[in-house]
Amino acid sequence: MKIERIDDARMSARCAAKINLFLNVSVRRPDGYHELQSVMQRVDVFDELTFALADGPEITLGVAAAPCGCAAEDNIVVRAARLLQRAHGARHGAAITLTKHIPVAAGLGGGSADAAAALVALAGLWNIAASPGELSALAVQLGADVPFFLGGPAALCEGVGERLTPVAPRRLSIVLWNPCVPLATKEVYAAFDAVPRPVRQPGPFLEAYRSGSARDVAAAAWNNLAFAAGELMPRLHAMEDECRAHGALAAWVSGSGPTVAALCDDDARAAALAAQLRTAHPGEYVHAGSTLC
Repeated sequence: MKIERIDDARMSARCAAKINLFLNVSVRRPDGYHELQSVMQRVDVFDELTFALADGPEITLGVAAAPCGCAAEDNIVVRAARLLQRAHGARHGAAITLTKHIPVAAGLGGGSADAAAALVALAGLWNIAASPGELSALAVQLGADVPFFLGGPAALCEGVGERLTPVAPRRLSIVLWNPCVPLATKEVYAAFDAVPRPVRQPGPFLEAYRSGSARDVAAAAWNNLAFAAGELMPRLHAMEDECRAHGALAAWVSGSGPTVAALCDDDARAAALAAQLRTAHPGEYVHAGSTLC
C-alpha cells in the first residue's frame, strides 16, 4: 500500500488487491477460525482512500465508484478505525472517503486491503506510535487477510493468517474475471466444512514459484476452498475451462471467489484473453494486468 500525508489534517492511501496463488484451508478450530496456508500476492487493481482529521470522535465514511455492499457502520474500514481508536484512546475521529475499484465480495481482499490502510493511515493522522506488531494484532481481529496487507507484496500466510513469511515476489501476467455476482465468504466456508476436502502442503508450490517459470507456477497453483465455491456457484468451473481454452496456462478461483485468476505466458497473451472474455461476457469484470513486486 502507498500512504501519503497530504497536510497536517489529511492522509491518503492507495491499496492493492490480492490473489491467492496457493490456498490450503484446514478443518475448523473450536474458536470458529480455520487454520490455513496461503501464498498471496498483490495485483495491480487499487482502491483509494482519503482520511481527514475530525475534531470530535466521530468516524464517517463516504463511498464513491462501486458500492461497498454494506452500511457504513458495518464497513470494515469503519470497524478498523474504531478498533484503533479504542485501542489507543484516540480523541479525534476522521472523515473517510473510499473510492472502490476492487470488486466487492470477490476473493480479492479489497476490504482487507482497505482496513489495513485505515490502520496505518489513521495511526499517522492521530499521531499514534503503534508498532508493526501492535497493528498486526489489531489487523487479525478484523479478518484473516488483513495482516498480509501490512507487509510486503508476497507472503506465505499461516495460522489464521497472522503468521507471515515474506516471499521474494515474481511478476506474473494475469487476467482477473469476476461474474459480478457476489459470493459470501461465510457461506463458502460453511460449505467447505460440510464434507472432508483434499489438502496440500505449500512446499512444492513455493519451489515452483521460486523457479522463475510461469508454467511451473501454473502446474502448482492450488485452492481447496474452491471446491466449496464451485458447489455454490457451478459456473466457476466453466469460467476456468474457458480461460484455459483461450490460452491461459492455468485458471483457478482466488480465495473464496468468485473471481477466477488466469495465469498467462506474458502480457500480450493476457491482453488477448481479456479481450476475448470482454467480448463474450459484456458487463462482467475483466482485468488484464500483473502481480506486483
